[in-house]
Amino acid sequence: MPIHLEQAEKEVTSETALREISVARRVIEVLRDEIVKSDVGYSKAALLLEGNVKKCPKCKVTWPRTKAYFQRDCWRKDGLNSWCKRCCAKWKKAKKQKLRKAS
Repeated sequence: MPIHLEQAEKEVTSETALREISVARRVIEVLRDEIVKSDVGYSKAALLLEGNVKKCPKCKVTWPRTKAYFQRDCWRKDGLNSWCKRCCAKWKKAKKQKLRKAS
């Protein structure tokens, strides 16, 4: 089902609908960038379209809000760690090397 935002803008006059269209434009731009970057492909893009996304504060990358990209954390509201799995793995590896050097 193709999205025709230009046609929707011409037909819609309410401000709320126009704001939703502008948000949709931004989401589409993000999705285009994510699909190009993604090694997962369309499945990641589909999750992003649904709005189930979370941004890693460490690497600043937006990932789907799933256990495949974020580790579990029972203390957080959404049940997922704030850092993505890649950043957690890098941090753990650096911490392990630092401890080895110290001893």
